[in-house]
Amino acid sequence: KQQIISKSENNERISEFIKKRNDNFKNSHTKMIDSYLERNRKAIILDRIMIHADMSEQHLELIPDEIKKQTALHFQKIAGFSNRD
Repeated sequence: KQQIISKSENNERISEFIKKRNDNFKNSHTKMIDSYLERNRKAIILDRIMIHADMSEQHLELIPDEIKKQTALHFQKIAGFSNRD
């Protein structure tokens, strides 16, 4: 009896994974490819950044929205030019 229950639970899990796979195929190609390649997304979480307005002026930024804004600005300008006007 235990084996029947386990098979039933296993079949339910397989069905759920198949449904999730089909949903990813239809709606999120990135998730589907990541799943096939067994990749996990990694992120760095910044809780503070040092802002240098010029060589003599700097401050520590702690506001999350401002950190995101300043980080995006940094990576837009790090290559020496900006794609935005």
